[in-house]
Amino acid sequence: MKIAYCIPSTYNSGGMERVLAKKASYLADVMNWDVSIITTSQNERPSFYALSDKIVTLDLGIDYEAIMRQPLLKRITSRLAAKKRHKERLESALNTIKPDVTVSMFTHEMTFLPSIKDGSKKILELHFSKDFRALDAKSNNTPLLLRTINAVLDSNDRRHINEYDRFVVLSNRDAADWGSQYPLISVIPNPSTFDTTVANQKAMTRKALAVGRLCPQKGFDILVKAWGILPDRLKTEWTLDIVGSGPDYANLRHLIDSAGLNQSITILPPTKDVKELYQSHSIYCFPSRYEGFGLSLMEAMSFGAASVAFDCPCGPSEMIDNGENGFLVTPGDIPGFAAGLERLMDDEILRSSIGDKAALTIKSRFSEEVVMRQWVTLFEGLKNTEQ
Repeated sequence: MKIAYCIPSTYNSGGMERVLAKKASYLADVMNWDVSIITTSQNERPSFYALSDKIVTLDLGIDYEAIMRQPLLKRITSRLAAKKRHKERLESALNTIKPDVTVSMFTHEMTFLPSIKDGSKKILELHFSKDFRALDAKSNNTPLLLRTINAVLDSNDRRHINEYDRFVVLSNRDAADWGSQYPLISVIPNPSTFDTTVANQKAMTRKALAVGRLCPQKGFDILVKAWGILPDRLKTEWTLDIVGSGPDYANLRHLIDSAGLNQSITILPPTKDVKELYQSHSIYCFPSRYEGFGLSLMEAMSFGAASVAFDCPCGPSEMIDNGENGFLVTPGDIPGFAAGLERLMDDEILRSSIGDKAALTIKSRFSEEVVMRQWVTLFEGLKNTEQ
């Protein structure tokens, strides 16, 4: 079996890149399939996450990132020209690779990939929730003109979804949001990225953690506000580490300093050794305004962290059974988020119990073997259908 993935790049430290590295390496190493990753903007930079040596990588040299830095009108014309070059180069690559299945990660090629007649089945794989552009615009206070452009892009993208042989989303909630007009939709969640055992010995540690890009989507500004209303005794006894980088760094630093929380909240840069972070923190904070799934929440739960998460679209409700293996809070309810944290901070037995149940949940529902079995079944089923 030959599989080709299309993604802008693999040098970023994002969840989509992390999951792709995990899945593609599994298909190459465990299934012994031929796997190619085709990028547009790699520019000879190394992959942030390790890839199997068996995977073939190819960059098409379409630098969409440079285009995004141009003025708006020039950006539009440059993007149209880039799309034309992209299609020509991708078509040539696919006719050389001759994959059985080609997967678009819902990025630049999604509008034209089905029109490339290279003989492969086409899968569209979405790592965000249905209305991610509108949600992103709202959280970033995007000007009306750009919101209008986003609405046009959404409409254009959605016209092409049913041209694919399968449309894969990450959660049942998101599948329901897309509705019956997309009959070829399938739900396959992200796999757990670590093989962990349920042996929660860390409930006694008084350290909380949040991991993600420092941007409005991730809601770390809300987390700082929630932390600020905790009782003073807890802010003295506990520390919160926020791990990530991004455009909100200065704003978050200001919020922390102005609230007098710099003794209990630390912002740390991204690290490849996130495993050590999950192993050393007993509470995980997930304050996102919206998500595609919530990979970091899954990772933390797999290590037995007791978590508090907003019930945002989409992902947390797929993993957390409220009060059993974590706490789900109404989106935007800052006092409710703080109350969940306070309950866990004050009760070591509760932290341990919830953490153990969280790890068991991830192992049973989202282990690599469970999730990749679904992907293998999908790939093999599409290959065996008539062209």
